[in-house]
This record gives sequence, structure tokens and C-alpha cells, in this order.
Amino acid sequence: MNKAENKVLKKILKILLIAVNILAVIAMLIPAFSQYLPPAKYAFAVYLGLFFLPIVLLNVFFVLFWLFKWKIYILISAISICVVYSDIKVSFSFFNRQKQETGKTIKVLTYNVMLFNYYDKKSKTLNYINNSGADIVCLQEFGWHKNGKDFLSKEKIISSLSNYPYCHINIALDNKKVTYGIATFSKYPIVRKHRIDYESYFNSSTYSDIKIDDDTVRIFNNHLESNRLTKNDKDRLSEEMDSEIISQTAHKLSVAAAIRAKQADSVAAEMARSPYKVIACGDFNDIPMSYVYQKISNDLQDTFVGSGKGIGITFSDKLYRFRIDYILANEHFKYYGYEIDKVKFSDHYPVFSRIKIDKD
Repeated sequence: MNKAENKVLKKILKILLIAVNILAVIAMLIPAFSQYLPPAKYAFAVYLGLFFLPIVLLNVFFVLFWLFKWKIYILISAISICVVYSDIKVSFSFFNRQKQETGKTIKVLTYNVMLFNYYDKKSKTLNYINNSGADIVCLQEFGWHKNGKDFLSKEKIISSLSNYPYCHINIALDNKKVTYGIATFSKYPIVRKHRIDYESYFNSSTYSDIKIDDDTVRIFNNHLESNRLTKNDKDRLSEEMDSEIISQTAHKLSVAAAIRAKQADSVAAEMARSPYKVIACGDFNDIPMSYVYQKISNDLQDTFVGSGKGIGITFSDKLYRFRIDYILANEHFKYYGYEIDKVKFSDHYPVFSRIKIDKD
């Protein structure tokens, strides 16, 4: 290959790299901005949002690559990374703030318990929760079996959680055999209970007004619309990845995302009406780069940001590993000590945060 041909080849390669870099920037910016738009109309952003962090890393690679080649092209990704920096912060926590706060704090736990390993009488989950040291516990996929002789009963759950004398149980699905819903348990008195009205077959949200000394705190417990992916769907997607399976999966994700958006609107509206300090917990079934997260967290602090570490995976099932469980608090609170305990009692991990009511 002569010098002229080599020069042409380098030029073509450079153009291709710039084109790929521009596509990487577009793929990063789309979910960053479309999270403010209803997912029913912009479903494609739901899929891109799932890969936000890998796409960010690809843009970081281009910054480093151009640094050693053609420095001016650093600006393509560098400026874009600065634009989405606030979104990167909620997806990846750079600092782990573990400083102990002085004064009274409450320890909050949110946990999708997967029906206590599907109503297993020998489930270790109940003992784990009771001894967790949490003051307020928000549970999702909570329920009991009507056949209490062979499966987990309501009486067994209540007696096992003896450290929590107050509870707010909301059952969304109740048939001849089983129940399914959410529950909030507390060491402090629950003075009001309310279910948020939105359309869903078995998902639900509630708030519980909890009296903590001379303060009343409104705790929102949420289990928003599931993504409707069965075990068979996940296995097929992991093994085959053909166009039909991808299309079916994309459709299920789109339908669920549109339903969750409406549910998030209802929760956000209820939070805006709260006369009390607000803490919102639960399984949102959506990642930080989503309309649901943006809508609910709009006026709240994410306790993971600055107090958590890394990407904070809370749901882990084979290839499906995301942060979809949250503890959020409004400006009346300070927080520290965020923790994800990677116990294997459910397909979700329990999430803790210590929160202090700010008296200032």
C-alpha cells in the first residue's frame, strides 16, 4: 500500500469514527431528554435508557481516544457528557457519604420480598426484616396464602414481625388461594392510611402518615406496574434473541411503561398535596433514566446519590440487573448510610437509608 492509499484509508477510518461517535452522542442524549416525555409516545427511549451507562462509557472512550489522536474531536463527546452529567449522577454514585449525623435519625427499608419466596413457611425473609434494625419498612410483592397450614399465613407474618407494632397493609389482588399487595410496617404510630387511586390489576401505591415524636411524616410505598416479562420470556431472550422475541419483549416493555407513567402522575400529584414531610419508597419497576423516576423524584432527594456507591443494582435476575428500587426524601430531610444488602431471599435486594428530620 503506497502513501496515497494509506492516507485515504486513514481519512475514511477517521470519518467512520466520527460518525460512530456522533451516533453514540445521540444515543446518550435521547434517553436523557425523552425521560421528560410520556413513554406512550416515545417508547424507543425506554429501550435506550436501559443501556444509558454503557453508552456513557462508550462516549468516555471516545474522549480518551481523541485525546491521543485528533484532540479537537474530544469536544463531540465531552460537551455532551457535561450536558447529561446530572443524569449520570443518578445512575452512578461517585461518592459514598457515610458520615454519622448527630441527633435522631430513622432507618428506612424498602424491599420487594417476592411473596416471601412464594408463600414459603420457612422463608428467612421475615426474620431478616424483623432483625434489620429498620424503623420503617416498606414491602412490595407482599402477601399470604389462604392455606395457612402448608403455606405462609397472615398470622405468621404479623407474629414474625413483632418488632413492628403498627402496619398498613394494602391487598391489590385477593382470590380464593392467595393475596398480593404492599405493606408498610413501623415502630412509630401510623395515624392515617390511604390507597392512591390508579388503574392496575395487582400493583398499588399507598401513603401512611406516621407520627415520629412531634413530627408527622407521610411515607409513600409504591409497587408500580411490572414489566410483564415471564421467566420464559427472559430465558428465550437470553438464549435466542431473534427478531420475533425482541419484538414481543419490546411490546411488553412499551405497554408497561405507558401504564407506569400514568401511575407515576397519580403518585406525584398526591405527593404535591401532602401537608407533611414526604419519604417515597418502593419498587418503581423503572430505571433512573425514565419518565417514572423523573416524575416522582422531581422535588425529592434520591438517597442513593452521594450516599450510595457504584451503579446500585437492586434487581438481579441473570442478565437483568438494574436499579429500580428507591428511597427518596424531600428537602426537610438529611440522609446518609445508603446500603444495598445483597442477600438472596428475593430477586430484589433490600435497600436501607438513614434519614434525619431537619429541624432547621
